[in-house]
Amino acid sequence: MANIIGIQELVNGPRNYFIKVDIEGDGSGEEDEFPLVEVSLLGCNEVRLDRVWARFEGFSGHLEWDGTTKVPFLQIPDDDDVTMDWSRQGGLTNPKMANYTGDVNLVTSGLGAGEVGTMTLHFIKKDIP
Repeated sequence: MANIIGIQELVNGPRNYFIKVDIEGDGSGEEDEFPLVEVSLLGCNEVRLDRVWARFEGFSGHLEWDGTTKVPFLQIPDDDDVTMDWSRQGGLTNPKMANYTGDVNLVTSGLGAGEVGTMTLHFIKKDIP
């Protein structure tokens, strides 16, 4: 059995993109990477992260910008409520390292059997053609 991740699209508007992510562990405890946002499917070139609400029970994780050089940009600790808002500062943006795609991945670590997590992410679409 593999780790289970469910992504529910809450809002996919012309500018705003909200998703809810549910995670459940299979007990392997290994590091796993899951694609969360594929900008080519959103009709834009990149996104910025404005807000996050998260809670991981018994494991940790981080978000990363995808590319040849992956860039971690937000650590989610285990057993802690995370509520962050960068909207007034212009959001968290992609530093555009080597061969960046604009996509966002979730990397989990130490995800054991029955451990669960949830996060809601608010992205702003950028460079919309």
